[in-house]
Amino acid sequence: MPVRSVIAQNIKSEYYLFDRTNGLNRSRINEIERDSSGFYWLATEKGLVRFDGRNFVHLHENSDEEASVPIRQIVLFDNNLYALAEDRRCFLTDVRTCTTRLLHQGPVVDIAQVNNEAYYVLFSDGKLERHGRDGSVRSIRIASNALSRLIYYQGQLLVSIQFQGVYSIDPKTLAVLRIYPVNNSGFEESFDLESGLLFFTSSYRAYSFDPEIGFRQIDLLDPLNPGVSAFEYINDSISYIIYKRKTLYKRSDQRFTPVDLVSSIDFELYNVYYDPPGNILVGTNQGLLYLMTSNQGVRNLTDRGLEGDGPLRVRRRILQEPDGNVLLVGSEYVYRTDLANRIERLSDWKLAGYDALIDRGSLFIATEGQSLMSLDLKTGKPTASIVNPANGGQCFSIERHWNGREFLIGAIGELVVWNTGTYQSRSISVGDPNVIVKAIRCDPETRRIYVGTESGFYCFDSLFKSVPAFKSVEKELEDDHIGDFLIRKSSTELWIATSRGIAVTDRIMPKGVRFLPISSFVNPRTVSMLEDSSGRVWASTFNGIIGFDPTSSDFIRLGKRNGLINAEFNYKSAANLSDGRLIFGGLNGYDIIDPSQFDFKPSSRIGFVNGYQLISFEDTAFFSLGSDGPIEVSFDQSRQHLRLFLSSADISAASKYSFEYRMDGEAWIPLPSAFIDIYYLNKSSCEFEFRAFDEFGRIIPYTPTRVVLNYPFYYSPFFIWGMTGVAILLLVLLIVLSFQRLRREQQLKERITMDLHDEVGTILTRVLYLSQDIEQAELRYRLTRSLNSALYSLRVFIYSLSKKNKTVQGLYDEVADLVNQSFSNSDVRLSLQLSKDGEYEINPELYRDLKLVFYELLGNMLRHSQATSFSIDWSVSLWQMHIVITDNGVITDIPEGNDTGNGLKNIRRRVERQQGKIEISISPAGHGLCYVIDLTIK
Repeated sequence: MPVRSVIAQNIKSEYYLFDRTNGLNRSRINEIERDSSGFYWLATEKGLVRFDGRNFVHLHENSDEEASVPIRQIVLFDNNLYALAEDRRCFLTDVRTCTTRLLHQGPVVDIAQVNNEAYYVLFSDGKLERHGRDGSVRSIRIASNALSRLIYYQGQLLVSIQFQGVYSIDPKTLAVLRIYPVNNSGFEESFDLESGLLFFTSSYRAYSFDPEIGFRQIDLLDPLNPGVSAFEYINDSISYIIYKRKTLYKRSDQRFTPVDLVSSIDFELYNVYYDPPGNILVGTNQGLLYLMTSNQGVRNLTDRGLEGDGPLRVRRRILQEPDGNVLLVGSEYVYRTDLANRIERLSDWKLAGYDALIDRGSLFIATEGQSLMSLDLKTGKPTASIVNPANGGQCFSIERHWNGREFLIGAIGELVVWNTGTYQSRSISVGDPNVIVKAIRCDPETRRIYVGTESGFYCFDSLFKSVPAFKSVEKELEDDHIGDFLIRKSSTELWIATSRGIAVTDRIMPKGVRFLPISSFVNPRTVSMLEDSSGRVWASTFNGIIGFDPTSSDFIRLGKRNGLINAEFNYKSAANLSDGRLIFGGLNGYDIIDPSQFDFKPSSRIGFVNGYQLISFEDTAFFSLGSDGPIEVSFDQSRQHLRLFLSSADISAASKYSFEYRMDGEAWIPLPSAFIDIYYLNKSSCEFEFRAFDEFGRIIPYTPTRVVLNYPFYYSPFFIWGMTGVAILLLVLLIVLSFQRLRREQQLKERITMDLHDEVGTILTRVLYLSQDIEQAELRYRLTRSLNSALYSLRVFIYSLSKKNKTVQGLYDEVADLVNQSFSNSDVRLSLQLSKDGEYEINPELYRDLKLVFYELLGNMLRHSQATSFSIDWSVSLWQMHIVITDNGVITDIPEGNDTGNGLKNIRRRVERQQGKIEISISPAGHGLCYVIDLTIK
């Protein structure tokens, strides 16, 4: 006999209605299915629609025949989606490619696929066909009508036939094996296969099926007045029921709770689809209704508006009393709450507490400036300061010693050990007199004391001596802000909350530390840690709460999108409650977490990039993508930017999911929305990885996407490298041509020098030899002198065409030889002097010009000066050449325009051509000339 059910109060839920206003152009939703890629498929009054949680794709929208056909039922098997139209035709859609073809003209009542070998079609005239993959068709005829239904379950084909029951048929021979009687009239019949179990709805009744005993009616709302029009099984305790197309109920342990829908809309409800882990889709006559049931794993407690006090400014410590009430310690009062409706101030005494513990009916509080205080938990009466640390009376942490008689109080630069029996205290230095002790944990198993400060970690033994085995741990954490410790049950691990995340070391034999993956955190600074009854660790951070399973290394991440009221947690305000829940205090209040509601196993859903846009000044184009593995997208970043759209893998993504991406394996970066805009890449291709965190904090992995830059030809790497190669080739060609030109010039110079030496030199030498036969002495002298000068100039010119450098010393020697020859037949006194600070070389051009300058000067002197003395003072130092040439000739005045003659003009021009200076003046004796030449020879 059915057990009478209990109707509970309504379930509050968030809802979202998808209709014509937000992309769903078909109002009535007859059925909902979901494929393995996470797409939802909707059978609507005007065709088949694919939904990715955000975007609707209306299949064959441009095909008048297929787009407007009302779809009454859909059957999904792997990648095959069978759509049964109102006009009894059957269409087959490949969900991977979204391509559709007409499979059967009709009249089809129902269809089922057993495996990849065959599918079955039931026609309204009672014919049942088996279609093999090899093209074979086998058929039988049984009684049937428009309300008959077909399904394959546990090796048998089940066919419901109105007024008769359910037939069991052999899938291979199509022979009838058994008839299961069902008390039905055939109204709204349907089979539902959920979690490996089969259910059947008919005539406003719901049945479960067992192959041995047949169909058994499920206890529902009112056995005397059945009204089930749709039934969705979740597990043995929970199911959802649509009652008479008007009301949605949640059935939980024989309690039926109405689910609040949009009260302002008069819905007709056709079907219900459960979207794990706790959301519901309802097909209605006015669109798709998505219900987001509240996350039962997270509750919130606010302390605002407490008797006019306003909130706690800082929430620093949480403790639970033996009677179950919870104490909230912070600034500036202490409050007591039952975590439901009652919050009251424990005492009117202002005690800004950092840390606290309960001992023998009193609350001991480490305060900001009043040292260690206590409150009587019954009366709220405070005591005077119990312990006064040396540095200002500020206490930041407190821990009970394993001996039960002492408290350890963390202060500035010290641990204060206070005996609760004798009221005596002593101070233990932690090394740095200015460091704040933020966390203390006593380990009774190892008899060690762990101390965390704002700038490092320390470990002491029972005598408060440093433990050498922990030196490596202390060194690795010497600059970290330590917020909390956790000694895991049934483990030798010590977990340490640091500013770099969570560090883990061995309490027995520490060998350094390991950190939890940085990719687990949004902000790695961790302030508190708790272990739940399943051994999983929960940590509050500067951005959200992290849950970590040490066994599997799976983690979840909770933030405001997952129901938390706090985005940031600053202190070790956390506690394990006696009922297994965890409570964390943050900036905005308290978050209460039920760990049993969270599944750490990776989600079976896989996300993917479901489309992209190429956005430019001229146009914006959208391209839809499938879900088959990694994809590659290219764009021209010189005139476009790329937007990648991420599938939700769940309709709740719009409000519950958070998204992240990374490029080429670098750090994860949060995304504000389910898309990413790519404007500039500094290399030709990059791999983008994405991940999402669902409403329960689990990771949803995404298939990676490679983005390739599609350059215009003149921006392409091929063009750039090609032009670079051409430029290098031209440069090499230019260098080769330059070398060839220089070589030709050198060859020409060598040929000229050879010709001058061999031909002109020989002729001049022969003329000089013949001139000796001239009898007139004066003429012979003048001719000989001219020929010698010509030969000298010729030798200088020939040498200047050579590429070989000559030394300053060599030039001086040749000038000295020229001077001595010039004055060999005269009584002129000569003074030649060279001083230098090293050996210097001069190029052929400078050598030629200086030699000719000296030749011209000597010629002028011999012709005009009538000098009796001639001197050259030549010095070279630091690449500077200074030459002073003087004579004592008869010239006493240098008229204006003294270099009007060609000789002096040539002298000045040759010096200036070598970037030098020449000054001509009267010698210090008052008569004769003085030439001063300055040159840089480097």
